[in-house]
Amino acid sequence: MAGFDVEPIASLPLTGELSGVHQLWLDHARQAGVVGGDGRFLLTAVVTGSSAVGWVRVRLTDTADVSRLVDDQGRIEFIDCSSRGDRICGVTAEEYDYWVVSLDL
Repeated sequence: MAGFDVEPIASLPLTGELSGVHQLWLDHARQAGVVGGDGRFLLTAVVTGSSAVGWVRVRLTDTADVSRLVDDQGRIEFIDCSSRGDRICGVTAEEYDYWVVSLDL
């Protein structure tokens, strides 16, 4: 999701409450159509070794919380993709903020 033209659709301070990242992401992921009506989407974590796993089909539950997807530096980093594969929405940790980024593929 990195690139010079990439701008966040929403952001939250890195020092804020991590649970706020989950709700911020979820609102935008649903709005973008990444999370389907049945709660299913594709997910890849951005951590050391995650490329070996690739995309995983998951379903959002009442107890799911993407703010638990922390990398080896203690930051939330992940990308999710619509089941159709036409849109992504994810969270990346930038200098001072968490960015929610959403892009058409």
